[in-house]
Amino acid sequence: MQEGQSVCIIDDDAGVRRSLSGLLRSFGCEVSAFSSAEDFLQSDAVGRCQCLVSDFQIPKGMSGIDLARRLASHSEGFPMILITAYLTPEVEAEAKSAGVHCILAKPFKGEELIACIEGALVRAED
Repeated sequence: MQEGQSVCIIDDDAGVRRSLSGLLRSFGCEVSAFSSAEDFLQSDAVGRCQCLVSDFQIPKGMSGIDLARRLASHSEGFPMILITAYLTPEVEAEAKSAGVHCILAKPFKGEELIACIEGALVRAED
């Protein structure tokens, strides 16, 4: 992964945000983390985000899939990775139709997330 890539994280669990932020920083990423999709959308991170990692189920506000649909309809121009503890074939199909690049079931390995981000960034450059 290229150093300095801007990755944003959305997860309502502060522990998940901390651990993912630490992992991504160890790979040289610039990380911005948010507890909700609305917080992310209201931030200036939207303009510099190169890849978004979002939880599927966020208790308050917009879900990860709703956010993917919204971003796709506004052509924000960065790939999205969905993480979820509730991966079903229906969720996977819905996420793919919403334009999600990669879906990871919790718990996942750090290497799996890094591989998804690298793939998403390469695909976005094409």
